[in-house]
Amino acid sequence: MLGKRTLEDPAFTMTNTNITGWPSDAHNSVSIMTDGAGYLHTVINHHNSNLEYYRSSSPGSLSLVKHGMVGSLENSVTYAEFYRLPSGDLLFVYRNGSSGNGDMVLSKYTTAAQSWSRIHDRLVYGNNQQSPYWQMYLDTKGTLHLSWVFRRSSDVASNHDMYYAYSQDQGQTWRKKSNGSLYSMPITPSNAEKIWDISENNNLMNQTSMSADQNGNPYIAAYWGRPVTDYQVIYHNGEKWQASKVSNRKSADFILGGGGTILAPIARPLLVTKYDESTGKIKAFFIFRDTERGSKVSMYTTDDISSGAPWKVRDLTNFPVYAWEPSHDTELWKNKGQLHIFVQYADQVINEGLSAHEPMPVYCLEVILEM
Repeated sequence: MLGKRTLEDPAFTMTNTNITGWPSDAHNSVSIMTDGAGYLHTVINHHNSNLEYYRSSSPGSLSLVKHGMVGSLENSVTYAEFYRLPSGDLLFVYRNGSSGNGDMVLSKYTTAAQSWSRIHDRLVYGNNQQSPYWQMYLDTKGTLHLSWVFRRSSDVASNHDMYYAYSQDQGQTWRKKSNGSLYSMPITPSNAEKIWDISENNNLMNQTSMSADQNGNPYIAAYWGRPVTDYQVIYHNGEKWQASKVSNRKSADFILGGGGTILAPIARPLLVTKYDESTGKIKAFFIFRDTERGSKVSMYTTDDISSGAPWKVRDLTNFPVYAWEPSHDTELWKNKGQLHIFVQYADQVINEGLSAHEPMPVYCLEVILEM
């Protein structure tokens, strides 16, 4: 289903695309983005599978037409995501290959020509022995920030360490944070800049989120720790990398291990940051779900993320969302500072499978922020 509305109108115009999704595999997420001409791009149904890519028939339309893309390295796609450049062109990233043996691919869509081209067949390459699981963020100045963990096998317990790179030319070249030097491409385990040591078997989650401030300092949300797992933020304060614990969980309630997907008691976190002109500090908003808070949509906030200021927490819903994980309107946040979150009660069947639960309402949760 596709829907659209203006910000002034609470009602959505909805349409059934007649395109079938495959919910039996929880990897099959959806990514959507509009380009500078108003065309909607979407990809669905990817877990080591053929690329399934659609574009709207006209600007602003909810009618989708299936298209090809580059035409190579598109038969084993996972974790496909769009990012919009300041020009209105798009970047598209995904994993080519399988868990423990996959590479990060980067392509670009030129809006004026309505065509795709490949930037890197292998942006991050695990030498056929590891695979990267990344977070990427495009800041307001057009700098691309990339962080990732490496995984040695299909077992999520083999996630380890956090790495970082950035690009100031739309993904063509990549640099290290420590000294600004260029990476030789592709980035591999041997030349990647490790920014934080996190051992294997430490409940380190992959595919979380990141942000950056007006000075280009990156902030990476994650969770790890045994026996108790807590939310953490790894960030650069302009001089060095640091880590700050966000949560103070009490329960040693799960072990992140094995293949497939699991029902974790906490969600992957969503982190957004905002420069406060009145104070000169960086406010942060950390959205999550935790069984210790009744599995509601919840949010930590801090008035100054880089100084160790305390985190405050509140719930954003009075109902549980079970296995939901957060996503938001990225462009609305960047352009207008409005935080709109997609919310739906979700079931999660361990190691894939279908729930017998009835369909549940979908919400666009507009968060009122103290700015």
